[in-house]
Amino acid sequence: MRRWLLFCFTIILLLGACQSKDTFTGREGEEMTWVHEESNMNLVEENGPVMVKISNLRVGNLKPADEDKAAFDNKEKVTLVMIDLKLKNTVDEDVVLSINEAFLTTNTGEAIEADKLISELVGDPFFGKGEKEGNIIFVLDTPAEEINELDLVLPGSEMLESNEIFDEIELNFLFN
Repeated sequence: MRRWLLFCFTIILLLGACQSKDTFTGREGEEMTWVHEESNMNLVEENGPVMVKISNLRVGNLKPADEDKAAFDNKEKVTLVMIDLKLKNTVDEDVVLSINEAFLTTNTGEAIEADKLISELVGDPFFGKGEKEGNIIFVLDTPAEEINELDLVLPGSEMLESNEIFDEIELNFLFN
């Protein structure tokens, strides 16, 4: 368990430490290079009573350390998509928005759910008004250099007391 926590902590540090086109070297050969970055986006979408604000989106290549390759199906290199966001419940009623179940499709046809193990826990229920902030991370096989379009689907929120369910949010991102 301790080793897994160290692995997750290292990945989060790698993801946050490097900027667009920069390469960051971590422990024992671990290397992260951002290829695409949209920062300071301030994209706001409403989903029922929940406001979703996306601030940054990054796409990059990760070469995991040898001891961490098992977490990535023993691959030498994977592509990570990291989306920084903030959620805000604007009503007193309890609301569920399982943002960690977001779904991503690339221009290459690759489609995948967010990786719940390395994403920060931003979803889960809101018990009344409140805010949560963090990121969701997707692990892809397609090299970051081949990705020029992303379609992101965020699940709809659900109000627990009234059982009202809201539609998904669909977003499209293009890179040069």
